[in-house]
Formats: sequence, structure tokens, C-alpha cells
Amino acid sequence: MLNYIVYYSFSRSEISGNELKELLQKAKEWNETHQITGLLIYRYNKKFKRGNFLQIIEGPKKSILSAWDRISADPRHHTIT
Repeated sequence: MLNYIVYYSFSRSEISGNELKELLQKAKEWNETHQITGLLIYRYNKKFKRGNFLQIIEGPKKSILSAWDRISADPRHHTIT
């Protein structure tokens, strides 16, 4: 049975294209090992000078909970809903 988590958060600063590539590469490697799939969307709004993340992850419960621990402790974002 697959479990999932959906969250939205604010980035602490603008994330560059290179930073996003690095983040996604590390996540891809970790996720493949733990049978997790999902979607990550990042948007930076220049007018309001803030960025947002929206992510959906799914996989086995143990893997999802482990990923959630990592995600919720990541200092690149805050105000996780």
C-alpha cells in the first residue's frame, strides 16, 4: 500500500537553477533507493521576493516517514503546511 504526503512551504531565499538541479539529483538518488516517487514544484515571485515549494511524495510508509523527517528539517524552507 502506498502512502503519500503533500506539503507547501516558503523558501528562505531564492533558489538558483544550479541549486535546484543539485537538490533534485540528491533527492532522485535517495528516492530510488527508498521506493519513493513524487513531484516537486518551486516558484520564486520577484514582486514579493519570496519562493514557495509544493511537493507530493508517495511510497511505502516507512520510507515516506523517513523522507518527511529529512524534508521537515531542511533549513531551505519554513512554514510548512
